[in-house]
Amino acid sequence: MTIRLRLTLWYTALLGATLILFSVLVYALLAANLWAQVRQTVGKQANDITTLLTQQLLHQQRLLVIRDSSINFPDLDLFISGSGAQVIDTDGSIVLRSQNLGKMAVPYRNALPRIQQGLPHTYYGETSSKAPFLVYSQPFVINNNVIGAVQIVRPIDSVENTLNQVSRYLLLGTMISLLLAAIVG
Repeated sequence: MTIRLRLTLWYTALLGATLILFSVLVYALLAANLWAQVRQTVGKQANDITTLLTQQLLHQQRLLVIRDSSINFPDLDLFISGSGAQVIDTDGSIVLRSQNLGKMAVPYRNALPRIQQGLPHTYYGETSSKAPFLVYSQPFVINNNVIGAVQIVRPIDSVENTLNQVSRYLLLGTMISLLLAAIVG
């Protein structure tokens, strides 16, 4: 093996290690950022709905009754983002449901123990057509009593598609760079 070939192999191996490390770092940072944005968005939507529903209840002075037809979802950017929402009570009965959820069965039984303790709950699942979604449940508290929860249901296939595309591009870019380095060397 000539010294030129050995140097080329070392250079290619060093470049490969550097590119792989860079690709993993970029992918990890992008994934963390995208998921943080999704969680922040659904958290904000849940806060907005909880605040406005609480104001509706307090304004009508029906503090512990949420099964009233005059209570409805406020106009938010909920429907623009593709998210749906529902309100459940502490027993798990659905009290209010946005129209864009359609007939989708939103899982909430696992969230009930945390909701009853006043803690938020996050659940990732798939619809029957294998479309991934996120369910964020936030307790609905009035006068320090948990009376239910607001659940935001958001499709997350766009985030997963973005991460898959980025991983393909990073992998392809690394392979092409290594191939070019080996050929030029």
